[in-house]
Amino acid sequence: METPNSAYIIKLKRKLAHIIIQNNYNLLSPEVIRLSIELDQLMLPLFINQIEELE
Repeated sequence: METPNSAYIIKLKRKLAHIIIQNNYNLLSPEVIRLSIELDQLMLPLFINQIEELE
């Protein structure tokens, strides 16, 4: 399922991976947490839609 946010989500995932490495895998760094929250907010509605489609 391709959505308008898909490209942005992929970009954020790549950025998050890069920042995790930059922060020596410190998952509690503020930037890692901020990006993780942003990804969660973008992806949760997609997951809910997928589950509802299966029902």
